[in-house]
Amino acid sequence: MSGRAQITFVASDPKIDLSVDVGNLAATPVAGLGGYEEIERQDDVSATHWSGQDAYREDISVLFDGYDEGDPVDREINTLLKLARDPNGERVPPIFKVFGPVRYPGKSWVLPVGGLDFESGEIAPITRKGGAETLRQEVIVHLLEWNPLGHKRKKTPKHQRGEPGKTGGTAFPGHSYTVQKGDTLHSIAARLYGDASEWKAIGDKNDIKDPSKKLKPGLVLKLP
Repeated sequence: MSGRAQITFVASDPKIDLSVDVGNLAATPVAGLGGYEEIERQDDVSATHWSGQDAYREDISVLFDGYDEGDPVDREINTLLKLARDPNGERVPPIFKVFGPVRYPGKSWVLPVGGLDFESGEIAPITRKGGAETLRQEVIVHLLEWNPLGHKRKKTPKHQRGEPGKTGGTAFPGHSYTVQKGDTLHSIAARLYGDASEWKAIGDKNDIKDPSKKLKPGLVLKLP
């Protein structure tokens, strides 16, 4: 036994139950925390706007180590690779769970493009027989939270966002917009593009600097 803590990967299709030593790098959140952004305002005081959360991402380090016993670890590495690619190309890679010293044990994960990194570890790999067998290999696993379509944590695309607390937005409305009673650049941007922060692009196109200024009904605005 190495004395290191272990991380376990579990998937049902294909069936995977793989326990691996933790590598030298601690589990690190890299995306999907927070979700607020600033909106520029004319009075130099930015407004804070909830834009939704991106899928959570976390990097973990695992170590395949058979060096002391002289045992190759290629079979275990190939099992990990099944989380990223089906060897026969017959199905998409699985959704899986991870248990151990990670931030959210038991959460459902998938691997994004480049999800297995064999080059960024701190522990040097060891091979023998001209590289045909691997005795030690640290792998950085880039976990991506599994969010099926419609999941509340999935960040809404800009063209579908609305004002804070709302969702929506139309398709691209054309090259101009006729102002209605009560309209402001904020409300127009939210209605047409689904994102109130797009007011600045409309304002720049029409030389209007105040996003909250009530606009004269009938005014025709050029749209970016």
